[in-house]
Amino acid sequence: GVPDFIGCFNGQFFAIEAKAPNGELTPNQEREIALMWAAGAHVLVARSGEAVREMMDGIALQRKA
Repeated sequence: GVPDFIGCFNGQFFAIEAKAPNGELTPNQEREIALMWAAGAHVLVARSGEAVREMMDGIALQRKA
């Protein structure tokens, strides 16, 4: 259930679950992602590298604000 990648960037906790374009989350993954999101983490189900880049850019902008 734990996402594939977890870490901290610019003081912000993030979690990334990597999925193929047609991949689906398991019930355990859905639960863990919901709990992390509710706790304030940046959580992404990534289906492309571009999606990851966009999330990380967003985290970087939040820190500068």
